[in-house]
Amino acid sequence: MGAKALNSDSFSGAGGHAGGYQIDLLVQGYPGKSVCHGSLGWSTIALLRGHGRVALIDVGAFGIRSTLIHKLAELGLTPFMLVIALTLFFLVLGCFLDGISMVVLTINVLLPTIQAAGLDLIWFGVFIVLVVEVAQITPPVGLNLFVLQGLTKRDIGYIAGTVLPMFAIMMLAIVLIYFFPGIVLWLPSLM
Repeated sequence: MGAKALNSDSFSGAGGHAGGYQIDLLVQGYPGKSVCHGSLGWSTIALLRGHGRVALIDVGAFGIRSTLIHKLAELGLTPFMLVIALTLFFLVLGCFLDGISMVVLTINVLLPTIQAAGLDLIWFGVFIVLVVEVAQITPPVGLNLFVLQGLTKRDIGYIAGTVLPMFAIMMLAIVLIYFFPGIVLWLPSLM
């Protein structure tokens, strides 16, 4: 399948402009076939990732990024409220996108907002890693839950219940690193 798939127009109606889509489909799975047997298959994720890249280009091209940054600043959120809002936002986003797509699509707007809020960027990097990983296992529709369902052949309700303790522990870790940022910043401070 390898080279033929990358050079074939059968994967996309857009022909030569679909290199990213073709690679995603090659890596993630065949169109219409679900690797994970969930309601969102790998090919669906690839489609979302592909369209997300187009949306990211549109956001940059039309000046929407600066508008979003100004609107976020106008909300006047405290750093704590911003962290809560970002956590909830990523938990919802984790139901539709994989981790790297979430980061790539949002960091362009979030980074200036985080800097304006006065949060440490190293701390924010660790926060993003934690919250993205939590988002991938958010019951009942986190994408990794469907992967587990495909691997174990168990009911999604059973898997969601089994994941709840890990979900709670990771949420506790997010709370701990907010109130005790030294957990994250201690080692970098020694450098």
